[in-house]
Amino acid sequence: MNEKKKILFMTNHLDLGGVERVILDIVNGMDSEKFDITLICLFRYEPQKFEIAEHVKVKKIFGFYFKGFSALLSHFPQKWLYKWIVREKYDYEVAFQAGEPTLLLAHSKNKEAPKYCWVHGLDMTNPEANDCYDKIIFVGQAVKEHYQHLFANQDKLLVRYNPMDFTQITKFSEEAVEEKPSDVPVLCAVGRLSEEKGFLRLLSAVKKLCESHYPVRLWLVGDGYQREELEKFVEMNQLQSVVKFWGFQKNPYKFLKRADCFVCSSFIEGFSVAASEALFLEKPIVTTDVFGMAELIADSEAGIITENSEDAFYNGLVQILTGNNLDKYTQNAKKRASAFFGQQDRIRGIEELFQ
Repeated sequence: MNEKKKILFMTNHLDLGGVERVILDIVNGMDSEKFDITLICLFRYEPQKFEIAEHVKVKKIFGFYFKGFSALLSHFPQKWLYKWIVREKYDYEVAFQAGEPTLLLAHSKNKEAPKYCWVHGLDMTNPEANDCYDKIIFVGQAVKEHYQHLFANQDKLLVRYNPMDFTQITKFSEEAVEEKPSDVPVLCAVGRLSEEKGFLRLLSAVKKLCESHYPVRLWLVGDGYQREELEKFVEMNQLQSVVKFWGFQKNPYKFLKRADCFVCSSFIEGFSVAASEALFLEKPIVTTDVFGMAELIADSEAGIITENSEDAFYNGLVQILTGNNLDKYTQNAKKRASAFFGQQDRIRGIEELFQ
């Protein structure tokens, strides 16, 4: 029997957000008979929020984070930090996020191990560090096209879509939501409650819908530093009966399943995990024009991609809520889900990187 390949994945946080779910989908799904996997988490560390397979070794380094901490670490000698943090020898080293993971492993002392880095969106802060890697993995074609002009060696630029555990999503989506069935369309947004997600303009758009007599409900699934500000907006504009904050949920799929439409108001995205999951669950999408959405929706009319502005996003919501458009887009989403997800084995495509 061949010896297992030892693979190191390094990430910033293990607490909230789509990137955390993606890395765990990858390491949980990889063949434990072929790969010996270690996941190093540098900063925030709350593993109890996730399902982590027994074969995955998780190592906490600092366990906390404050604004500017990553920038502060970047001024330390990276080879010294590498020696202190990475204490074993691996066959492959993977920086799964921008910032300190990418900078640190670019200074690896292990010259024998191929090094890969992931790029999730507009998060490439140091292209010179990325160029030190043997392969640069982009989560979507649009992200790759945005950055490819920075690199002379185009052969090392690859695209690997985020893997999804279809069996788990289907199973967990059947769990009940403790909420009375709504007699009006339910819009659902999933993500970290932070500024780049554009949730303030989403709430503003919902306020305008109510003022224009478009009855809706909005579910916000997720948590983050902006929650208090968002809740204050809801209270000031008397939207308490319209908007519900569900907080962080280990199982966001049950909310997506029971919603009528997924909404993404982000200013920036890489390849939205939540939007992908919503489409898999056959939900139409209204989204701003961010990376990944054109690839996800394509020409299927499974959703509406608007200009990246509050007015355009509002108009997209009006469009899908007008007449029988919601039913039409829902039927298109079902067809697109079957076409987009039906023939993909994304974990195997990632495992091939380590053969």
